[in-house]
Amino acid sequence: MTLELPGSWETNNAGYRFYCRMVRFDYSDDYFETFVKKIKSLNLDNTQTRQKKFVYPDNLVWVVVGDRSKIEQVSASLVMEK
Repeated sequence: MTLELPGSWETNNAGYRFYCRMVRFDYSDDYFETFVKKIKSLNLDNTQTRQKKFVYPDNLVWVVVGDRSKIEQVSASLVMEK
């Protein structure tokens, strides 16, 4: 993910789109200076802590797309644990 940053602004249009995203999502002025550091500092513990704030397993909806004859047996065999 972080290795994609150098090529993210290869065209004027790509730079403009990112600038629009910065304004829309209210990125800080030091976004690029801190982004890689923040991504590299992620670990299982702090990721799990944050997901508990935003992900509610009881409210998830699974959408399965495909040939019903091929996926019906597999989906029927899944056991959802709470």
